[in-house]
Amino acid sequence: EALACSQTAVALSPDHGVALANHIMYKQNVCDWEGLPHLVQRLRGLLGKSSTTLADPSEDETPTLSPYQAITFPLSPEETSAALAVVARDFTQRAKALRPLLPFLPTPPVARPRGGAVDN
Repeated sequence: EALACSQTAVALSPDHGVALANHIMYKQNVCDWEGLPHLVQRLRGLLGKSSTTLADPSEDETPTLSPYQAITFPLSPEETSAALAVVARDFTQRAKALRPLLPFLPTPPVARPRGGAVDN
């Protein structure tokens, strides 16, 4: 069912990198190799233009590939490294945006030593 839905999404928006990446992933998950090299070539073309995709007009751009996709797709080491660098930058930017909220988060519990040993 996900494969059919992703195929429809790609047909409706052929230049949507996340939709195409998800479609490729679903095809790989069910071992449907038909047309996969062509789809990967299309994805390479999109990644050559931009490594991010505007998921929705009301949202910020997101990395086109997830870390899982970056390491499981048939990409070159350079393409994989570049895709993972985009994910790392995005993660870092999102984490920095949350930093002002840290003082309001509860303090995590302190781990207790195992085996009943207690340091004094």
